[in-house]
Amino acid sequence: MDLLESRFAAAKLACAVTAQPIERARAGESVDVVQIDIARVRKLEEFRVWRGAAGNRVEVTAIDRALRQLVLLVWEPERAFHVTVARNFAPQPRGKIVSEDKYRRVIEQFTVSRRRHFLCGMDESHLFIAQLPRPVPTVADARRALRPTEIAPETKRQGEWFFVEPTAEDLAEIDRALVRERMGIAAGGGLVRAGRQHVAAEFCTARGRIFVRGAIRHPDHRTVRFRHWMRAVPNTEAFEQPAGVRWVD
Repeated sequence: MDLLESRFAAAKLACAVTAQPIERARAGESVDVVQIDIARVRKLEEFRVWRGAAGNRVEVTAIDRALRQLVLLVWEPERAFHVTVARNFAPQPRGKIVSEDKYRRVIEQFTVSRRRHFLCGMDESHLFIAQLPRPVPTVADARRALRPTEIAPETKRQGEWFFVEPTAEDLAEIDRALVRERMGIAAGGGLVRAGRQHVAAEFCTARGRIFVRGAIRHPDHRTVRFRHWMRAVPNTEAFEQPAGVRWVD
């Protein structure tokens, strides 16, 4: 077994280090970039990792077997890579548009030469990958790093979203705000997020903040419901699509 696979196994997580790139290169693209994905194999999920160029480092630096989570280090030189998104995808990832047609847009981005750290593992019943805002020594520190400083540990959460009570000032502004129905929280708030949207039955923005009410649904998480307005606060992971990471939540 590959060392990286064995480290994932120590956290009770399935991982396959692939012999070929997870996503094949298109014209002008490079396969040297580290690629990380979550795949479904015979109704079970597993991580897949392509290490890319020989000089890249992909290492597990911390494990929590009880939580089935780990911290993954990715370190590679700066290099260009392309991402392909639907033309109507909003908001668009940052970068230079290389080509586009009626349906798709190819955007050039660059990896960062600094170390990147990810929290990977199980959340409820599905695997996830979240890029951390800073290096951490343990999984517990990674979980704390993803929680905004003003959010208490017991705050209601669904995936990367925390839900807190609005202030009286918030409620006064909500009464004057435009309320939309069945809105993706990130899309409505103008935040770049990879992966599937957390959709709120009712959504509005006021005082530069995001508020939701009713059922909050996501295919990988239990539905949460609020009878009154709640402020939705994102975790602190990077909003941009991390280089080479194909699946983020």
